[in-house]
Amino acid sequence: MSLGRGRWWLALAAIALALLQIPVVLKTATDPSQSDFGNYFAPAFVLAQGSDLGELYDRENFATAMGRAGLSVLGSFIPHPPANALWLFPMAGLGPARGKGVWTVVLLLSLAATIVLTKRVLPRPDGWLAGVIVLAPFLAVR
Repeated sequence: MSLGRGRWWLALAAIALALLQIPVVLKTATDPSQSDFGNYFAPAFVLAQGSDLGELYDRENFATAMGRAGLSVLGSFIPHPPANALWLFPMAGLGPARGKGVWTVVLLLSLAATIVLTKRVLPRPDGWLAGVIVLAPFLAVR
């Protein structure tokens, strides 16, 4: 990623955006209570146990499943678990903290891939600009 003439501010902005997010990522990387992770992990856990996902549409059953999965924080999707929760199926046997850690790594790798792909579609490939384009909305969502 070359800075080019007069583009130093893009590098500075991209680095600043990344640095602002590092403490949040480190704090929440393995803490399933810091996000809606439990909403996704509980259905994956139930499926991995061979149980019926349909039972999760009942608030009490969802709360019970979260407890069996080792989660203490109920999420906002109750009693409607999201269908994309099954992305966590491969992590269901790891337990909530390790599963969240692995999921965080997957998300960070996806973020890096998004920056690379964004750089490739820019009219004039610029890694720093791609970083700003991808990281600014990511920070805004937080």
